[in-house]
Amino acid sequence: MPGRKDHVQESKPDPGSPIESGQSPPGYTLYQTRRLLNGYVSRGTPYPGLLEKCPAISLFDATVTENADDRVTIRRREQYFTFNAEV
Repeated sequence: MPGRKDHVQESKPDPGSPIESGQSPPGYTLYQTRRLLNGYVSRGTPYPGLLEKCPAISLFDATVTENADDRVTIRRREQYFTFNAEV
């Protein structure tokens, strides 16, 4: 999905900021990271991601609103992933 960003971080009260496309984990593209976390469907077979398998990983889905100028409002959807090491 264009304009969508993902972020993985340690568990904190504030979800933080999303990662940019060049900030995915080393060795993985943003696309691969998203599939790893969210899962995917291939030829009708669903493959669950870490969100479904690992209770320590959680997801915050947010809509961010920015005012570019007085007349233009920009809204975009972002996903924030957190990891709780205590679980």
